[in-house]
Amino acid sequence: MYLSVIYTVTNSPKNKIEKKTSPINAQTSALAPWTKINVDIVALTQWNENLRKWISQTILERLVKEFDRINESFEKHGLADIKIGNVGLDRLRKTAQIAHVTQFIPSLPTLIPFLEITSNQEYLAKRIRELAKGGCMSEFKWNGGSSYNGKEWEESLPTDSAIMMHLLASYLDTQLMPLPSMPDMKPFSGFYYIKCKDKLPTLTPNSLFIQQVSEKPPHYRVIIGETVYEMVKGYSNLFHSILFFLYHVNKQEHGMLGRINLGRAGVNMLWIIGQ
Repeated sequence: MYLSVIYTVTNSPKNKIEKKTSPINAQTSALAPWTKINVDIVALTQWNENLRKWISQTILERLVKEFDRINESFEKHGLADIKIGNVGLDRLRKTAQIAHVTQFIPSLPTLIPFLEITSNQEYLAKRIRELAKGGCMSEFKWNGGSSYNGKEWEESLPTDSAIMMHLLASYLDTQLMPLPSMPDMKPFSGFYYIKCKDKLPTLTPNSLFIQQVSEKPPHYRVIIGETVYEMVKGYSNLFHSILFFLYHVNKQEHGMLGRINLGRAGVNMLWIIGQ
């Protein structure tokens, strides 16, 4: 298998090469994958802002509204002791299987996968609410999160990057169509997202993935065909990885993921990159 890798130099004090690299050269290296496809810093900055707004409005704000709606329904139907963020995933799953719950909260089974990033449901619900404020994810901390129970964020909790990537993957799982031959495989998470614990599949000219390289610190990269594109490390890594993936979906797949269009006729994401 032929595998080419495009690396970028980043601001890491442990990188001996970086010590000899000026800030200007470091920035240029970080933009190398974008320069190759003629995307300049002005466009990339705008795309970054568009993506943050889209995630906030399409995923985070809707989740908060759904949390509130479901919690109100629980209370209205005599299940006041159950609230999103106050009970564990197992209890939510069991509750979703109760016959009368499936009638008055049919969206609960669809919501649960969004919450499966961590067993600490109280922190997750709290953090989603915080990130949803302001419309542009101003509270986002790529390698951390918010305080919890009066203490600073600690490594037992998921990073904001991990939460955002999980929510995006879960959202796209609800929007794309499963393959008829593999109905139990999640249509985005199972085909286009590789977690760091997953084995890298054999790459082909048609490969198209976002790959989670590490959880802490969070780092993602993009695989297009048999080439691995290293995105800039740090704060913008997640956003650049998603944008680079979107760009190539539009270019190579004509805006299609499986049988669903990511443009206006479908998921309506391509406006993020000016399409």
